[in-house]
Amino acid sequence: MNTIRLYLSLALIFVFAQNNFAQEASLPQDGIYQKTWGERPVIHRPELQERDVLWEKRIWREIELGELQNQHFANESRPLIELLTWALEDKKLSVYNEDFSSRMDYEEAMGYVYQTDTFFVMDLDGGCMGDNWEVVKNRINPKDVTRFRIKEVAYVDKKDGQLKTQILGIAPIRNIYDDNGNFLMAIPMFWFHFDELRPILGQEQAPNRFQDAGQLSWADVFEARQFSSYITKESNMRDLRLQDLYSGTDRLLQAEKIKNDMANFEHDFYGN
Repeated sequence: MNTIRLYLSLALIFVFAQNNFAQEASLPQDGIYQKTWGERPVIHRPELQERDVLWEKRIWREIELGELQNQHFANESRPLIELLTWALEDKKLSVYNEDFSSRMDYEEAMGYVYQTDTFFVMDLDGGCMGDNWEVVKNRINPKDVTRFRIKEVAYVDKKDGQLKTQILGIAPIRNIYDDNGNFLMAIPMFWFHFDELRPILGQEQAPNRFQDAGQLSWADVFEARQFSSYITKESNMRDLRLQDLYSGTDRLLQAEKIKNDMANFEHDFYGN
């Protein structure tokens, strides 16, 4: 009798599973066409040889997520930092120091993704339970990442004589707070090499506050420079940032000067 009941139960489970599957398979489409995200190939950047570069300069920029033009980076349903850290946790990506001379250990990288809190456990009467401490790991709050730092190279391509820019790496900047919620500092968590990151970014749709059709991938956003940023450093002999050399308005003016110099470089280079 028990055997018969077991077979009947399994048969019912199978029937319900088949019905659920049929219902899911016949669900209506939420849209006027089937979107193909995750199926688009990533276009690889052409390889450059040293002989092809007439001139180059390294530039560091920062993207402030609080700016209106950068709202898509902090979209609540899928902020960019979540995409990056989940790919890192799944070991689809590696992270490095700023000049990519050293790969960060996985456990060390996870120490930036998760924060550890220790709690003393009390009994129901409010008394102590000996040395009973509980350690809890939580993923960082995406809102604590308020900026992204970009390292890029501006160069003149000998083949066509054009000034071009190529991103080398991206670093999330995380705010650190004390136990009372007071801001302490902002630190770069780690660096992603952009060439390794592009295949991941190319398969993920970026939020678009203007329209739903013709969406860009995150790789498109960076390649098309669909963001607002400001210059914080250019390559120099002493490896100093603008904030190390200038203060207040002077720093803003110098950043604008670097930007204008880059824009006018082609004219100056070929006009003489």
